[in-house]
Amino acid sequence: MSEIIYGIHALQAILERDPQRFLDVYLLKGREDRRFQPLVRQLEQA
Repeated sequence: MSEIIYGIHALQAILERDPQRFLDVYLLKGREDRRFQPLVRQLEQA
């Protein structure tokens, strides 16, 4: 079963608990704030 998860806090929680749940990740192009970049790095490593 697939589900759509959105929001920085929701993504961070899943990355901490079960990073293997991610199949695809879509990010907003051009967003470069300091809260978003660590999340992008974590997703790239998952």
